Amino acid sequence: MHPEHGDRVIETLFLDLDGTMLDWSRLREAIRSTCEGLSAAHPGLDPLEIEKVNDSVWDTYWPEIELDWYRGHLDNDELGLEAWRRTFEQFGLHDAELLQATADAYHRAERGGHTLFDDVVDTLAEARAAGIRLAVVTNGPTGAQRAKLEALGIENSFDAVFVSGEVGAAKPDRAIFDHALAELDADPATAWHVGDLLDKDVAGAQAAGIRGIWLNRLDETATATDAVPDLEITSLRELLPALQLPARTGVRS
Repeated sequence: MHPEHGDRVIETLFLDLDGTMLDWSRLREAIRSTCEGLSAAHPGLDPLEIEKVNDSVWDTYWPEIELDWYRGHLDNDELGLEAWRRTFEQFGLHDAELLQATADAYHRAERGGHTLFDDVVDTLAEARAAGIRLAVVTNGPTGAQRAKLEALGIENSFDAVFVSGEVGAAKPDRAIFDHALAELDADPATAWHVGDLLDKDVAGAQAAGIRGIWLNRLDETATATDAVPDLEITSLRELLPALQLPARTGVRS
């Protein structure tokens, strides 16, 4: 028997990956260890200064290539190599071998830090036991996103995985959700999508007629221009109990 939300049976649950199931809190450790390794190779460089410059590089670089990454035109290795090249450039470094070694060290540290939030496994199991279909809707290149699912050990936990780099459309474009609904022959009126970003997850899902659930793990404050979620939760543990509650719009469970 499917859980209900108000008078609507919930049959399909879509989930974002990064920041929703994948905990990025160890990313800073990966960056820091890479900077320390580079400093060891070049003792005249302060690891904290390298870290500061690398952060600044990402602030500029990411907006330039965000859409290309979502569309699968850049993979993670290319992305990281260029970011570290720009970092090297700021210090006048032009050692191609050291650059590649630094980028490789960063990617190893990043992948080694991939962990699940502690509320994911139980939530997926409970949803499955309740007869709800599960699917991932995530932005990014195919290889990177599917490798994350494998590293996290949840690649077989879903009925389907929809990656923007494969679909050719990225959240908040409703097309990726429309594609997912069509592939699963799912009714948007009986589907929910859970994600950590109002502008991509909630707005995109709602544009496709799916209820958009904001997983606000960091207790952030929405602005007047943000999409209004159908439900706001701070942990996935709140999700399935919320299915039993009367429909409420734009409120925290």
